[in-house]
Amino acid sequence: MFIEDPKKRKIMGKWVLILFALCCCIYLALSNLADVGGAIGFVVDLINPLIIGFVLAVVINVPMSFIEKHLFAKTKNKTLQKVRHPLAVLCAVVLIIVLIVGMFTLIIPELIHVGSFLVDVVSDVIDMLAAADQGQENFFSRFNINWTKTKEDILNWFKNSSGQLLSGAAGMFGAAAGGVMDLVFAVIFALYMLAGKERLLCQLKRLMRAWLPEKVTEPAMHVGNVFSVSFHAFIVGQVTEAAILGSLCAVGMLIFGLPYAAMIGVLVGVCALVPIVGGYVSAIVGTFIILTVDPVKALIFLIYLIVLQQIEGNLIYPRVVGGKINLPGIWVLAAVTIGGGLAGPFGMLLGVPTASALYALVKEKTAEKEKAKLQESTR
Repeated sequence: MFIEDPKKRKIMGKWVLILFALCCCIYLALSNLADVGGAIGFVVDLINPLIIGFVLAVVINVPMSFIEKHLFAKTKNKTLQKVRHPLAVLCAVVLIIVLIVGMFTLIIPELIHVGSFLVDVVSDVIDMLAAADQGQENFFSRFNINWTKTKEDILNWFKNSSGQLLSGAAGMFGAAAGGVMDLVFAVIFALYMLAGKERLLCQLKRLMRAWLPEKVTEPAMHVGNVFSVSFHAFIVGQVTEAAILGSLCAVGMLIFGLPYAAMIGVLVGVCALVPIVGGYVSAIVGTFIILTVDPVKALIFLIYLIVLQQIEGNLIYPRVVGGKINLPGIWVLAAVTIGGGLAGPFGMLLGVPTASALYALVKEKTAEKEKAKLQESTR
């Protein structure tokens, strides 16, 4: 009998204990959901800089790998070979910083100009309200409204809400300061990861081979490799597609004589990094900015951007990104929706490469199953 075998009895006893302990843990977790949720939130907040650092390392690794592949590729000088990796990390970081600074240099002056225009509009409206309150004829004087009482109500609201506004501002400042510190630690962690990338991967493989069974280690490594390839392909394709779309938008706006061509071109390119949703955001913001100058030009911009996005969605995206991630459109939409619901814009960015990797793994496993069943049926 099975129970009479000492080895099998020992194995069975071990699995019974593991199953019992697992059931107890599940019962305790379900009985104390609030405490478990709080503990999970505390752990996530604690390791949040590490998570951000890991994501930054994945992003920076894309240009770093390209630079390292072509930097001193044919040299036999040992000194150059040793500094090749650190130089690639440095060049990749400098490249990303230059791109970010250049983007803000293009966007911020234009936003300041738009902001000053809106301030002027608000000032004019306030002057017209004051004139209407004094009985002068203008647009607002047509309405039968007690402007004196309206201004008093607004002032009382600001007075009563001043304490809440100050406390909210203090809270926002504290959160921003904490976010800056988290970002600093995340950048440092990412740089350390990139500097010792090969050694970290080697150590991870050694740990897996030493502590996990071989039937678990090899599939886990394969899954990790598929995810790595999917994320790399997605980042390269998405950045390339965003650069193409932003450039076409800026060139087209210059041809049509539309204002803020450089800023809105950069905005469209940056928003294109977020699949599907980014197009709507860039269209709304760009149209509103041009609307402050000329409503007709805003309409021309909107029509042009819609046509451009249709060309991008049907011709550019499938060739540049779709061919790299190999994910059907319906699953891209599902990944963006689920990722956005779980983690906002950040989840939208991670959702597509994650879905691509899972799609590739399921497709690969399905092909293996079909092949095995076909072999069984031919016997």
